[in-house]
Amino acid sequence: MARETGSPIRFNLIDPLFDASVPKACYVARSLRLAHLAWGGGVIILVSAPNVPADPEVPGSVMHLVRAVLLWPLVENAVFLLLLHLIAQRGETGRTLSVVAAASATLVTAPPPSQALFLFSAYFLTAAVYLAWRDRDRHFGFWLGAALHGLFNAPGAVVGYWG
Repeated sequence: MARETGSPIRFNLIDPLFDASVPKACYVARSLRLAHLAWGGGVIILVSAPNVPADPEVPGSVMHLVRAVLLWPLVENAVFLLLLHLIAQRGETGRTLSVVAAASATLVTAPPPSQALFLFSAYFLTAAVYLAWRDRDRHFGFWLGAALHGLFNAPGAVVGYWG
């Protein structure tokens, strides 16, 4: 369909997240592009507010990195997706479910105000990925969400590691 002359071009980052009709590799690339926007925001927060502790663990521990980037994303993703599943029983749309789940998870996490938007966007992206794939390939949605979660945890884990 041709675009009307003079009508604005709409650039929507959110709707493609809920489209699982593309090949998985294309979906992963699309998700990573959007994740990098949020990830960059998290890095900016860590750099601009170094007095905000990234993690209370003892710095310098390799196990700290493993837990923050590999283990906790799996556990937190499982808990988060259980919350999402409970909310999904109300029959809301993917976008609404993602917003409600992300807001709930952000409030439960109780981040400093400077980190709330970063956490909300990370949880929103994780929810959107899972919701897009839950009917077609639930395992793929879970593992991609966990991988993105690990990516989001990486800046804080590295700052915590270096102390």
